[in-house]
Amino acid sequence: MKGKIVAVGGVILAILFLLSSSARADREYTFPYEKEVSAKGIEKIYIDNAAGEVRLKPALKKGVISIKAEKVVYEDDQRSADRAVEGIKIEVEKSGKTLRIQTDYARGDRGSRNFWERVFGSWSCSQCVEYRIFLPEKIEIQISTSSADVFGEELRNNLRLDGSSSDLSLENHRGTVSVEVSSGDLELVNVEGDLNLEGSSSDVYIDHLSGDVLIDNTSGDIKIFKLEGDLVVDNSSGDLLLKESHGNLRMSTSSGDISVHKHRGAVNINSSSGDVEVELTSVEGKKHYLKTSSGDVRLYLPEDIDSWIEVETTSGEIHSRLPLELSSVSENRLRGRLGAGNAEIEICTISGDVGLTRR
Repeated sequence: MKGKIVAVGGVILAILFLLSSSARADREYTFPYEKEVSAKGIEKIYIDNAAGEVRLKPALKKGVISIKAEKVVYEDDQRSADRAVEGIKIEVEKSGKTLRIQTDYARGDRGSRNFWERVFGSWSCSQCVEYRIFLPEKIEIQISTSSADVFGEELRNNLRLDGSSSDLSLENHRGTVSVEVSSGDLELVNVEGDLNLEGSSSDVYIDHLSGDVLIDNTSGDIKIFKLEGDLVVDNSSGDLLLKESHGNLRMSTSSGDISVHKHRGAVNINSSSGDVEVELTSVEGKKHYLKTSSGDVRLYLPEDIDSWIEVETTSGEIHSRLPLELSSVSENRLRGRLGAGNAEIEICTISGDVGLTRR
């Protein structure tokens, strides 16, 4: 009986949602906005936009910040749109060395809104602002948003994004990048500068970054192609892929596979559940540590390596194709030397096999 009540309730909610959606206006109306501000004396630009998008590009005019925007509303007719857009306010104000661009959305007449708009608010789905902002180099950028996506091209500025559900895409960027989002994806292509990401559920894609990277993420896949700098990743759930990197590497994940290719630098990897695959192009006399509680470990080493290698597994097999000079060996433990033994490699797995081979 209880199951039937739940099922009927679900059907009723679905019908109500469809009815409310059908009643919602679906015609788009846009209203342009433009403003230019002298960049003299400005060191920081602060942008607040709850919904829509923010596109950032280099200045069109020397020493000038150009703000171009479209206020977007969804209404039944032009008259309703004209009335609705009056509730969207863009305020541009200079305070000391900071330029503030503030976007305010009016909630509108409560009596004119449908049930879902009264519960969740109407601006989030029926109003937004799409910005295009052109600014000079070296001005710090700070963006605050709920769900607006952010795009940047050819920027030479430090950037910080605070958002609830916002994607960030940067291409040919020079400057530090700091991101704190609850749910939003990150895409960086050809970036020179350090990256700091704090996310709850974020996928990360990086193609060529020069700088140190710090990622603290709860859930999401991370793919990095060509990194020149140190990398620290703490990812609770998600796969990690790193291709062609130079720098010190520290990765930690609770659930997910880790795959590292063509890496030069120290490695410290800890995985609770997932396979670990690492290909080193050089050990550089450093210490490397690979550990997984539940998963297989595969390590690929160059021909001319000089390192001590120690492997231990509680429940698993050890397979080696390396010409090791063994100092000790047993069913679940192995220690040996390659070359002069200038580096240290330690591998530990509780439940999983370990494989050692040449690249």
